[in-house]
This record gives sequence, structure tokens and C-alpha cells, in this order.
Amino acid sequence: MALLDAAALSHALARTQSIEAALEAYAIARRWHVRVFQALSLAFTPFYQSDSAALPFIRDRLVATIAKIPPAPQFLASMVAGTVIDPFRRAGLAEARWPDRSGG
Repeated sequence: MALLDAAALSHALARTQSIEAALEAYAIARRWHVRVFQALSLAFTPFYQSDSAALPFIRDRLVATIAKIPPAPQFLASMVAGTVIDPFRRAGLAEARWPDRSGG
């Protein structure tokens, strides 16, 4: 997410006339993506960083089971990758299209 922040800020600086306008554009561009991940963090952190005996038990039994049922695996991978929502479009960026090195 730090790289997305840097890219969004660079993009905003290149397309505005002042630092103030760039910072405002940057904040608007990143707001929704950051808020989604703040909410996800708020929801999931207690299950992973808790002194409770019950929460890790629930996590280990329930999440492990749910994580095997589609679309949960895709959602969890997207959450870890930071792509639950498109992090690029609102910032005026496009996802990199890396060349296919497999020869096909």
C-alpha cells in the first residue's frame, strides 16, 4: 500500500498546479481504498492478535473451513494482495501489465 500511496501522490503532483491541490487530489484518490483496508483490519485483527483463548479457536476452526469454500479463497487472496477494490482507478493509475516470460 505504501507503493500505491507513492504512485498516487506522484500522479497527483504531476497533474496539479500546487502542493495543496496535489495533496487534496491524493487524499481523495486514496481515501476509499484505505478505508476499506482499515475496516478489514478492524474486523480481522482481533482474531489474529488477541490474548483471548476463544478467538484463535474460532479463527482456526471456522476460518480454515470457510477459506476452502469459493469465493472465500479468492477474496482472502485479494485482501492480502490489496486488491479487494481496484486500488488504481481512483488514483488515475493503471495496473502494470508485466510481459509474459513463459514464452507463450
